[in-house]
Amino acid sequence: MPSPGGPASSPLPSNGEHSIAYYKLQYEQLEAELADFQASSRELEAELEKDVEASEKRERQLQEKLEGLGYEVEEWKAKNIAYFDTSFHATIPKAISSYPIDPATASKNGLRKYGFHGLSYAFLTRSVADFLGKPQNETSIIALHLGSGSSACAIQNGKSLDNSMGLTPLDGLPGATRSGSVDPR
Repeated sequence: MPSPGGPASSPLPSNGEHSIAYYKLQYEQLEAELADFQASSRELEAELEKDVEASEKRERQLQEKLEGLGYEVEEWKAKNIAYFDTSFHATIPKAISSYPIDPATASKNGLRKYGFHGLSYAFLTRSVADFLGKPQNETSIIALHLGSGSSACAIQNGKSLDNSMGLTPLDGLPGATRSGSVDPR
């Protein structure tokens, strides 16, 4: 009958305590597993180094090709660009973007209606203007951004006039994880 912790050949004494031979066997098995892991890790590292070298070689070839065509490679380096989702709504008039609180407190703390989904509304405005065949600055629409997060936006002459979201995206229409404007009564 096998003893607890191993087969019948396991060096366990009959009183249930592990013998030195058992711990030695466990140690040898762990050493063998560690050696296997280290060997496979070295193989993966060598493969990765080859892949990196091949990638760098290909990059150098492409740079040389571009330079041969008269391009400066520095022009093609990636640059970070940030476009804030709220910037489309920078045109909301102050009378609409202001909250009915002390103006000094609002100004000091940046408390105003910012509006969100601006990238979506900018795209919609351009698309509708193109579809209607008229300039964007002559396009006035009421647009809805519906999904997990939802909002409505009044766009007049291609610019945001009002947006259902306020200081944060939590205000306005309900969404999958947003309660929207809630009247506590």
